[in-house]
Amino acid sequence: MYKFILFLLLYAGNSFAGSYWFSLGNITHNFESAQSNTTAGKKVFEFAPVVFLGARIPFFFDQNLTPAIGFAKFFTKDNTSKSEIILQYHLAQYLFGGLDFRYGFSNYITTISGDGSAITLNNGSGTATFYAPSESKKSYTASLDLGANFLVSSDFSAGLQFSIMRFLSSDRRRVSHILTVDYLF
Repeated sequence: MYKFILFLLLYAGNSFAGSYWFSLGNITHNFESAQSNTTAGKKVFEFAPVVFLGARIPFFFDQNLTPAIGFAKFFTKDNTSKSEIILQYHLAQYLFGGLDFRYGFSNYITTISGDGSAITLNNGSGTATFYAPSESKKSYTASLDLGANFLVSSDFSAGLQFSIMRFLSSDRRRVSHILTVDYLF
């Protein structure tokens, strides 16, 4: 799959001048569904920087293919390390006044590793012992994505994307969001 995304990115560069974009942003998983503190507050934002490299390839009518590859790094509060590679397969539809509607699918390849140590966490009325992984493990998740990008100038845009993770599962479905500032070149 990496090869397919890289092919599309290279194809865009060879076929259409000025069709790349580079993004810096932040990703938040389990938006409004995970408890974020001891007073039962829901997670709205978590610090997890993300970078993307993408391309804009004319497709048909006002549609563009906008494939991208990204990397996110999470800062955990326990003895684990978490990072993600994000592969996006999106279409973009120009709406009006510099606003693009984006939709498509993504694959998230999440790597979690740890030192195998025990962690004591609150579990409601008391505490429980959980264990950090003792080796690196990968998981693969698909998402259905909806978002928008707003052109701020000829070189910059800002984006907001909502991803419905595990969108086919009625009991494990969760929402994530990605906020970005994009440099167009």
